[in-house]
Amino acid sequence: MTPWFSPMQLITALGVTGIPFLFYSYRIYHLITAHHESLAEMLPRKRDSHEEAARKEEWIRRELAAGWNEDDTRIKLVMTRIFLLFDEKIGVFRRSLRSDVYIVILIGFIGTLIGMITSFSTLLFSVGNSGMDPADALGALLRGGLSTALVSSLAAAVLACTAMAYLSFTEKAVSAVKGRINAICLEELDEAPREAGS
Repeated sequence: MTPWFSPMQLITALGVTGIPFLFYSYRIYHLITAHHESLAEMLPRKRDSHEEAARKEEWIRRELAAGWNEDDTRIKLVMTRIFLLFDEKIGVFRRSLRSDVYIVILIGFIGTLIGMITSFSTLLFSVGNSGMDPADALGALLRGGLSTALVSSLAAAVLACTAMAYLSFTEKAVSAVKGRINAICLEELDEAPREAGS
């Protein structure tokens, strides 16, 4: 039985859309890894010791101490800066990851179009000009460009679903870090009047 997809078709696909697909696959892997490491450095976990949890929150308190002033406007600016720093550490990875997912989907779509065009061009030539039996032509169609089209779509869909699933599963952790930043800022605001009056 002839396989529906051959290694030669994979080589053909790599020559058309596979190289940019592999490039963006690596980028997505790199972004997921960097995002995970940054999030792990900022989010205290239940298994962390008290010292480890305090170390992960130290950057928030350090930024507060550096820009602290009893002026309300100044406090708001410091809190805005903290959230901007958080966005630099986490948000930039999430936005880049979403953009790369969209690009990978488009690359898969381009591979699908190329495979379909090649398939039907081959089919029309085989049946019309060469007089090939239609059954044999359909078999060649499945082994040829159509398999490339299907594999391109499948690979792009799997990679995109993996990346979007990761973003979905880490959304709760990102919200937890934002909530902790807000809580620490509120704690410092509550303690400031007492410290000033003592």
